[in-house]
Amino acid sequence: MTTVVRQLPGSDAGTVLGGVLGAVDFGVLYTSLDHTALACNVRFGEIFGISPERVVDSDPNEVRAMVRRRIADLEDWTTNLDEVYADPERIQKDRLQLVHPPAVLQRITAPVYDRDGKPVGRIWTFQDITIEDNRHRIRDSLHEASLVFEADPSLAYRRLTELVARHYDSYSFLSIRRNDFMEFRCLGGPPSPASTMKGHFIRDSYCQVCVSANSPVIVQDGRRDARTSKLLPVQLGVTRYMGVPVRDPYGKSIGTLCILDGRSDEILGPEDLSFMSQIAVRITGELDREERENAMRHDLERVQSRLIQSERLSVASALGPSIAQEIRGALAEDPAWLETIADRLLSYERPRETRLSRVQLSEVLDRVLARLETRFAECEIEIERQEEPGLPSIHADPVRLERALLNLAVDALDETPPGGTYRLRLWAESGQVRMEASDDRPETPLDPFDPFRQDVPADVALGLHAAREIIRESGGRLEAVPRPKGAVYRLEIPAA
Repeated sequence: MTTVVRQLPGSDAGTVLGGVLGAVDFGVLYTSLDHTALACNVRFGEIFGISPERVVDSDPNEVRAMVRRRIADLEDWTTNLDEVYADPERIQKDRLQLVHPPAVLQRITAPVYDRDGKPVGRIWTFQDITIEDNRHRIRDSLHEASLVFEADPSLAYRRLTELVARHYDSYSFLSIRRNDFMEFRCLGGPPSPASTMKGHFIRDSYCQVCVSANSPVIVQDGRRDARTSKLLPVQLGVTRYMGVPVRDPYGKSIGTLCILDGRSDEILGPEDLSFMSQIAVRITGELDREERENAMRHDLERVQSRLIQSERLSVASALGPSIAQEIRGALAEDPAWLETIADRLLSYERPRETRLSRVQLSEVLDRVLARLETRFAECEIEIERQEEPGLPSIHADPVRLERALLNLAVDALDETPPGGTYRLRLWAESGQVRMEASDDRPETPLDPFDPFRQDVPADVALGLHAAREIIRESGGRLEAVPRPKGAVYRLEIPAA
């Protein structure tokens, strides 16, 4: 190994120094206290891509200009050099990040003393620890992956996919194969146009290489690979790919986990494939857990459906006397109330066909309040109403929607004590027409939409359940808002 040395005092000094510098496998630079390069070895030139002869024949600013293209953080590097040379006694050990291509160096500098102990120069050493640094980063990322636990499996595999993106400072994709289509299950990395896509066809993507090989694959430069050179991503500058199969518990490939970017100068290797494969195994476990939970949920829903069918008789046995008592009272006191009772009964049944049309929520509410005006007065319950002008219309079945609002209002009638207030507010927000109904009942129900509640008459419990189902038919939702006292119901339906 050749070493270039500027002429030093003493006939043998240059020879000895040259031999020492040529015998080590790391870069060495020896400078005077005024930054002038006095000696460097060939390894230093190899690391920074410059000629050792030019280093020792150039002034400090020229040498800095030679190496600056490899420095990742120029500002920090320049500041640090000035600080080091301002203190002749300074000893420093740190890491230096390089680019073009990326590398990590362990940098050590210390003063050189004469026989009297006076600093006369400075020695720098540069050890390439890129491989060791990559192994350390992989260990850290695998440790982080081992700590990923979520009740929801989809959150777990999303976190793992994002971890891969952070590790490589790249885009990561978890794709599941659907025949000839790769469906994006989740993406990691910076915002990307791909986030709005459902996936891509295998023939148009790098995934075809991994799917065809059925094993981990690296495409270092898609432009120079016959398998990928004609793909659209390559034409768009996405030239580097690494993908590993994602398998089911029986070993069958069901998708891929991959990274994609344009940094073909950053070499990927076997250790990267091993890292990706280990993350893919974790993701396989989460996908299997998700599938088993979905199957269990389906089975439970089927069992629940059967239970509900079997409970209908018991509900009817409680509902019958409740409705019968209301009918008896209506015949004696308020025959007009019979129509309200009939509408509430009809709301409990799911219609064979829902007839949606453009309606005004406020007009439907007008009809409900008009029908119940006498009842609210008799119960000494005041109605307060606030409405934003110019509300847009909604798509709903007007008859079914009226029955839903009727059930909400009857619930307030039954539960609000005399002197209380039934408050209504209508407004539009975020493309939704919204209504809030609140009252002054003494206690807030724990689960007001449970059709089997025992704390209220059966017709009231089933009525609230029916109201929520009717709102869902229009693509909206009805929910109860917890509060210490009273009840608050909020419904929203998309504006037409």
